[in-house]
Amino acid sequence: MSFQVTPSLLVNIPIFLLAASLAGYGGVLYLREGRRQVVLAFTMLMTAIALWQLADVLRRLFTGLSPTVWLLHLTLVVLIPLFTWSLVWFALAYAESSQRRIRVVWGLFFAHVLVIGTLTALNPKFLQTVDGIVYQGPMTVLNVTFERWIVRMCLARADFATIS
Repeated sequence: MSFQVTPSLLVNIPIFLLAASLAGYGGVLYLREGRRQVVLAFTMLMTAIALWQLADVLRRLFTGLSPTVWLLHLTLVVLIPLFTWSLVWFALAYAESSQRRIRVVWGLFFAHVLVIGTLTALNPKFLQTVDGIVYQGPMTVLNVTFERWIVRMCLARADFATIS
């Protein structure tokens, strides 16, 4: 398995580190300051952002098609919905909404992940198809030269008429 370093890693790695450190801080604050739901929701939101960035860093780092597609499926099926629902949870907790609404939000999240995850497991082309490999570069950013790297072209959704 080979690896590559791309210019986008210069942006994604600091975002991951910042979100992970804020998630750790939120976890400590949650345990020390009394278990308030808004702090737990903030911690979950930062964890979702950190996991999404980590998956994106790993997806850009690997050059093999199999790990890249697996990480893309993980991002589309679990991490993006996790981010969306934790953002909604944080907004509801910040507004001091009822526990019933918050449970409904998490129920919808788990149902969404279960349905989309099952469809993707049964048919990996459900979310996207790989349309080939495109190379980009070389490029110099801040006096650092990046050699040619692989950029994957993926369609957002597979054409349902061609899936068999």
